[in-house]
Amino acid sequence: MGIADLVGFAGAALVIAAVGVATGRLAALGRPWLGLVGAACAAMALLPVVPLPLAGSLRGVTGDLSVTTLVLLTRFVLRPAFDWKPLEARSALALQCLVTAGGLLLYPLTLGLGLWDPYRLGYGELWFLGALVALAAVILFFDLFFVTVCLALGVLAWSLGVFESRNLWDHLLDPLVFVWGLSALLLRSARALRRATRRGAIGFMSGAESSS
Repeated sequence: MGIADLVGFAGAALVIAAVGVATGRLAALGRPWLGLVGAACAAMALLPVVPLPLAGSLRGVTGDLSVTTLVLLTRFVLRPAFDWKPLEARSALALQCLVTAGGLLLYPLTLGLGLWDPYRLGYGELWFLGALVALAAVILFFDLFFVTVCLALGVLAWSLGVFESRNLWDHLLDPLVFVWGLSALLLRSARALRRATRRGAIGFMSGAESSS
């Protein structure tokens, strides 16, 4: 089994472990128990059952996950064991914006909705790599270290040929993290709209009371 298969199986096992940890949180389990649940789910996902381990079956459905998703899942699963703080709001928002913008650029055009295919840039286009370096510098300037780590690890994994895919896009982005980013931004927008509506309603009612 090569490194690409190991990473692919590990990614699928992380998904299963993350589902276990999320379920444990809904059940209000304590922090030590959450760590045990995550470890147990990951172990069960890798058990050699016929014809494939559970992680192998899931990998066949989802494909290999991007480095960005792997970093997020690893942090989520290990957070109870190491008592890490939640991801900083600024970093979470920046990452959600980046993966959403990347997905909206990549997926529709790659599916043939335009004459230009941005997926080809991932095969080593120098200006694309230069744009990523500039983006990483800007992100680091704004002290968004976690986002910079995700981007740097993705480029590093691509340069080392860690994944089966030789396209840089697949190391940085996948449908799972795109859906996460897009849904998080939509939820943020809905909450902001609801707060604005409430403030408007309160202001209208106050104005009506004052005029009466």
